[in-house]
Amino acid sequence: SEMCIRDSIYRDIASLNQSSQFADFAKFKLVLLLDQNFEEKSNLLEELISPDSAFFLLAIEQKVL
Repeated sequence: SEMCIRDSIYRDIASLNQSSQFADFAKFKLVLLLDQNFEEKSNLLEELISPDSAFFLLAIEQKVL
């Protein structure tokens, strides 16, 4: 389905370079797209909750939700 293809694209981008802001953006988009996969969502948020991440505050907000 279209959602699976989109998820796959974001997963590929997120895995390209762990330290790039583009990869962090892809991880954050995946967090928003993953409704039922709580374990993967939590793992991605943990990666984004670091002081050098551009998505630090947004990741904390999503973790609370």
